[in-house]
This record gives sequence, C-alpha cells and structure tokens, in this order.
Amino acid sequence: MAPHADHGVADADRVEHPAKAGPVDDRLDLDRAVVEREMSGAESSAIEGTGNLGSGHGRMGGGSEGSGFGAGHGRLGGSEGLGLGHRPTPPTTGLGAPADHAAEDPVENPSATPTTADPLATVQSVVDKFGSANIAFNPPKSMNMGDRRLVELLLSPAETQAALRAGLPAEDQGSAETAAVQVAPRMEARLTGLGFAVESLSPSEQAVGKSQRARWSWLVTPTAEGIQFLHLSLSARISVEGHDTPFVVRTFDRQIAVKVTTMQRLQTLISEHGGWAWGALGVPLSGYLWKRYRQYRKKRKVESDHG
Repeated sequence: MAPHADHGVADADRVEHPAKAGPVDDRLDLDRAVVEREMSGAESSAIEGTGNLGSGHGRMGGGSEGSGFGAGHGRLGGSEGLGLGHRPTPPTTGLGAPADHAAEDPVENPSATPTTADPLATVQSVVDKFGSANIAFNPPKSMNMGDRRLVELLLSPAETQAALRAGLPAEDQGSAETAAVQVAPRMEARLTGLGFAVESLSPSEQAVGKSQRARWSWLVTPTAEGIQFLHLSLSARISVEGHDTPFVVRTFDRQIAVKVTTMQRLQTLISEHGGWAWGALGVPLSGYLWKRYRQYRKKRKVESDHG
C-alpha cells in the first residue's frame, strides 16, 4: 500500500508543477511579442497617418527616417529625404534664433541718397546777392583814320551817373553813355572792335569797393575806314562748379564813323605808288599852282592901279 501512496503523490506533483520552459521556448515567445508589437505599430500608423498627412511614425522596411507629405516621419528604403509638404527649417544666427532675412535686405532711404545741387539755381543764388552801381562810358561818334582816342569806363556803387559823367574828358561828356548795372566784388571790362587797334591801359579785371571808383582805360586807333563798331562787355566774375567764370551784366555796341581826310588819301597814294604817284599828280598840281599864282598876280595889279 505504501508504494501505491507514493505513486499517487508523484502524479499529483506532476500535475500541479508543470515543467519549466526551455531557452527555445523563451526565444519563440520573444519573437512572437516583437511581431505583435510591430503589427500593432503598423495598425496605429495607418490610423494616425504616419508618413502620409498625419504626424505619427510608420515603418516600411528597416531604413532611416524620411519626411512624408505631412510634418511627420516615414521610413522608405532607409534613406532620409524631404517630402513635398516639408517646410525647410530657417537658418539660425549665432545665438540660435532664426535669422531675419528681411533685416539683411537694404532699405531705400530717400533722405540718405546724396543729391546734386542744380547748377542754374546755384548761379542764380549768387546773382541774387549782387549789388548795384552806376557807370559812364565815352566811345567817340566819329574818328579820323589813324587818330588815337582815349576811351574810358567809370564804375562806382556810391556815385551818381552825373558825377561819373563829369569824371570823363570834357570833349566826351556830351556824348557819354551812362547806365545802372549789377555789380560784384570782382568786375571785368573788355573793349573790342574789328576795325580798331585797342590797347588796354589798365587791368581788365578789378576789385570793386563800396565807395571807390573803378576805372578802365583804352587807347583806340581806327584801322579801317567807314562804319565800324566798338563793343564793350562788362562782367562779374563768379565761381561756377569750382571754375572762375564771367557773368555778363551789361554790353554796349557803339557805331563809329571812321573818316579818311584828303591829305591822308594823298599820303596813302604816294606811300603805296611812290614816284609814279608824284608824276601822275605833278601835272595837275603844277597847273593848279600856276593858276593860283596868276590869280594872285592879277589881284595885286588891280590893287596897285587903284592905289
């Protein structure tokens, strides 16, 4: 009986205490768990849209992560790449904050753009500062060929036109021209004429003070007969774009009749033709002189008869 009892106990032990799993069974259980977890992850990826329009994770193959159409990650063949819906991450500055590209673009500032002054406006601003003065000018109305005449121009900001006229030679005061003109600290006067030899006796450019009289003088000699013209130009000297430039304030054009006397014509004829001129002039001249002599003798005889 005892042996039967022992055998019963052994059977009970076998039922209540099953044999422990071996190493092979453990690996099978682990692989089964991995497969279930992978299948569960695939199902959740399909639901959440991982790698498509959602933001979850899905696996296709065993590669590295890549972007899908949405903002999530999907695996495709193992290479990483951007999808069509991916927005590139903006570059960062040295402090780690995104760089502001708009701040780097130059902004047009009209006030900072250098402007060039209008040259005409610059000249006008200088001219507006001119003062006023009176002048007197004595070009002759007529001259004989070869004569030399003194021509003068007087300018003063303080004196009247009558006072300046009185400062000219007496023979020219009646025909002198006077006028009011603009004046600058530096004035220039030039006298020219095609039918004249003009010799300047004073500097063409002179400084002008408030109370001083400026005087320009020329010696003028006619070189051609007939109607000739003298031209007087009075200018203020100003600076334009760094260059010393004349600004004309007044001009005069005087018509002068240049005459040639009879004696001058004879002298010209003799000087140009020499002995031939003397021979040509000898016969008429001797006849003229003989006629004048006979008239003189006849007049003396009459006076003696009545005396």
